[in-house]
Amino acid sequence: MPNKTTPLTFEIDMDVFTALEEFKDRTNSKSTSAIIREAIERYDLEDVAAEFKESKQVSLRLEKETRDRLKLVAKSQGISVGFIIRECIMNFIAEDQVTPQPRAGKTRTMTVEKPDQEEAINPWQI
Repeated sequence: MPNKTTPLTFEIDMDVFTALEEFKDRTNSKSTSAIIREAIERYDLEDVAAEFKESKQVSLRLEKETRDRLKLVAKSQGISVGFIIRECIMNFIAEDQVTPQPRAGKTRTMTVEKPDQEEAINPWQI
């Protein structure tokens, strides 16, 4: 059973939002939330610095464990959870420009090659 998630709303500046949307389009990711969750998981939460710009509000669902971890770091650093998430997103996108990342939120598909008709084996053949 998957872990339960809870909604978290935060501000995201327009530069980050635009970069996130471009990343989503470029990578054909299906979910902005999946990209953000992956960005949070990959980011070193000990390396956070604050700066503020024009913003847009975004909402995503996070597991309680991740949400609590973000709140703890934000409180200890004296910054917002949203700021940390923005840092995670920008770091994730920057990493992808250097080393392409697995696509967050994409459903993996598997292709199975069918044998040629001539090579098909009759299951009743001995």
